[in-house]
Amino acid sequence: MVGERAMPKRGRSERARAAAVALAAVAGAVVACGQPASAQVRLEPVSYSGPRPFTSPVGQDLADLTPVEQGWGDVSGDTAGLYADSGGAPPCDARALVSQVASDEAKSRAWAQVLGVEPAAIEPFVTSLNPVLLRSDTAVVSHDYANGRFEAHPAVLQVGTAVFIDGHGQPVVKCFNGNPLTPGEVGDGDFTGPRWSGFQPGEITAVRPAVPVVYEFSLVDARSGAPVTRPGGPNPGRADPYLDFLVAQSRQEAARARADADEARRNADAAERQATVSQDRAALAKDASDRAWAAYQENLARFGLADPRTVAALRDFEARRAQYDAARAQADRDREAAAKARAAAEDKVRIAADSAADYQVRQQDTDACRDGRSCSGELRPDTAQGDLPGTQPAPPVGTPQQTGSPPPQQPGTQPPGTQRPTGTQEPRPPGTRQPQPTTTQPPGKTTPDVRTGTTAPAPGRPPTSAPPTQGRQQTTSVPGQQQTTRQQPQTTQSPPPRQTTQQHTTQQRPQPTQQHTVTRAPTTQPRGTGPQQTQTGGGEQSPGTVPQHTRRATPTG
Repeated sequence: MVGERAMPKRGRSERARAAAVALAAVAGAVVACGQPASAQVRLEPVSYSGPRPFTSPVGQDLADLTPVEQGWGDVSGDTAGLYADSGGAPPCDARALVSQVASDEAKSRAWAQVLGVEPAAIEPFVTSLNPVLLRSDTAVVSHDYANGRFEAHPAVLQVGTAVFIDGHGQPVVKCFNGNPLTPGEVGDGDFTGPRWSGFQPGEITAVRPAVPVVYEFSLVDARSGAPVTRPGGPNPGRADPYLDFLVAQSRQEAARARADADEARRNADAAERQATVSQDRAALAKDASDRAWAAYQENLARFGLADPRTVAALRDFEARRAQYDAARAQADRDREAAAKARAAAEDKVRIAADSAADYQVRQQDTDACRDGRSCSGELRPDTAQGDLPGTQPAPPVGTPQQTGSPPPQQPGTQPPGTQRPTGTQEPRPPGTRQPQPTTTQPPGKTTPDVRTGTTAPAPGRPPTSAPPTQGRQQTTSVPGQQQTTRQQPQTTQSPPPRQTTQQHTTQQRPQPTQQHTVTRAPTTQPRGTGPQQTQTGGGEQSPGTVPQHTRRATPTG
């Protein structure tokens, strides 16, 4: 077959026998969301929806598809001839799948959690998948749905089953029931369910994700058996929906950050205007308080302390003094609030600038990937790769399977659909990333990391590739150069207002020597002037302690 990898000969290898132990361990463990895994491997013939499907059928299986004659065991997802094309209408309807999954919030959350994508990204993720037909009985982990939660079951899908595969050639959705799929294991097991004609436990395929991403899949026409090709993703010159979704998301975040910055600036301007108004009110209240104090001093000097006019003037001063104190406190609060609002606005402006820069970088990198140029920055995973588990690469016959650089991905994430829940994972909140399943490799083998395209050496083997390229960091350190660290600005609050202390010297009136006789203390203070004011801290001067009716204010030296 054109572009087909060399397929292993008929029969099971020692690796397949060893995998039976791992399959039994997975089947007996506890799966995500706290649901017990089945201890049996469920056989799923064509047109079988299962007991608890995620959706009604969104595709059509092909019952009479001719299976492959060899190539069982672990097979890479980019193996030519691994899948079949229907030869007509696509075997799966992506729009119908998205419509049914997204119709229920709990269902969409559980479905997305299995495949390691966000619920909001389901539509672009499904659109980026490729519908195909299986050409061999394939081991998977199928996920049923009930009561807002998913339950994992080891299963074998019959040849002719319609599935969606991702850019790494990995089956991720069964189209007849919408169940999300994760990689299964080849091995002996306790099979349950109806056995179809031609089923042999030793003739089961387990698909492993290809690294890097497949640009073009080499398929087989389901009717004629002729080789055909179908585009993978992302292809040069072909827009990838998931990348476009990430760019649109980044653009929306930049727009929100810009709107937040504009609102923060408006709030800061309004706070500063209010602080100015409060300061003006405090100044007016101070003038009124000073005038009331002067009037009281004048009445005190002219009419005496007990005169009703002096008493009224004193009460007026006390009221105006209280108004001034309140106005000054409000002005201080408004001034502090204005300073905080301005600092918050400056932070929002910086965040908006960073978001706009991130959007520009993501847009440029996505355009570069779409046009066939090499990706750069955060969107480019490392392209290092190694042998996939269970595959023995051989010189291709005819046109080779086309592969290329991995698709650009969101920073810090794996390619969509490659994160798989294991049979022993704990319940985790919806929408979070799930860990990779842990498998045991024979000595001398390497395990591909589908997140970065690198390979991790087996125990006792030296590393074979450099660490993956990282995205932008907050701190950059280069030998021989000064380290540059980006820090958040610190907001400095305005110092508290300086306090003003008024000091007045009063003289106790002498005790009367006889009834109805009052001796007044002599004074050298000119009529109409108030007591001397002592100012501390350089603050404002205003009248302080008011003398009582039994005392007479006298100036200090």
